[in-house]
Amino acid sequence: MSALVIHVARFSPRSLPQSRLPIHAPKAKRCFAAAVSKSLTEQDLHDFEQNQADLRQSLRQDAAFLTKALYRTCLRSVRVIRPGNDHDELEFQRLEEDIKRDEMDDQKREMEIKSGVFSMTPPVDRDDELRSRGDYYHQFTWEQFHQESDCLFALDESMYGGRRSKLLNRLDGRDVDRFLFLLEKGNQDRQWLLQDMQFSDPYSNSFPKERAEDFKAKAYDYIRKSDLLQRYQQGMPINWEAQNRVVETDSDDEDEEDDDDEEEEEPAWFKEKFPHIVSKHDN
Repeated sequence: MSALVIHVARFSPRSLPQSRLPIHAPKAKRCFAAAVSKSLTEQDLHDFEQNQADLRQSLRQDAAFLTKALYRTCLRSVRVIRPGNDHDELEFQRLEEDIKRDEMDDQKREMEIKSGVFSMTPPVDRDDELRSRGDYYHQFTWEQFHQESDCLFALDESMYGGRRSKLLNRLDGRDVDRFLFLLEKGNQDRQWLLQDMQFSDPYSNSFPKERAEDFKAKAYDYIRKSDLLQRYQQGMPINWEAQNRVVETDSDDEDEEDDDDEEEEEPAWFKEKFPHIVSKHDN
């Protein structure tokens, strides 16, 4: 199993009671792009080929460290919200007042008696509500880390039994961008959640940003050398004096292309057949 996948033996996913406390989910994700630029020599590629397996192992270890660091911080943050705070107590009091108000509503109670329906609203159980919310976020964290654990499968040949072709198993810049984005966004969502629930964040500076930047530089360097090595082995021409290359990633280029498509002018036959649509579009 990949070293990038976090296994949690102490926690087993299960159906959880529905808490009446507000639960907030992280927002959507988006990737970003980066570029690398450095001239290489044939000797550099030869050295890279000899050390390629060790470099992949080093990248796996770095990625596992970053993943586990954020995962532990998320679980610790769940423990922070588990006991509740003054804001939760105000919410509990509001719920109790609502229940009491319903019980004191004579007109409603009389209607319930006549219709044979009685209010079954249970009293507020503070500990149960807090435990339910804590369990929800514990499971949510577990699921989010596992469902995104394929980010860097290309680094782990054991996931494919060693039979996957080198071409298909090559690390891609988009894989790296996705991994780094998920780390950054996950930490931001963790911070936002604590702030929204009015808890202080004891782990605000716990994310290893420098380690993440080092991983980013190493990963892009690995991708670039791997691509050049493949070109070299296939006898393709390489300009050793100028090898500036942008690592292939998800970027804003796709958005720009979409914008261009939206701004394209309609063909003449369309204008002639549907002049009313064209005029509305121009306006």
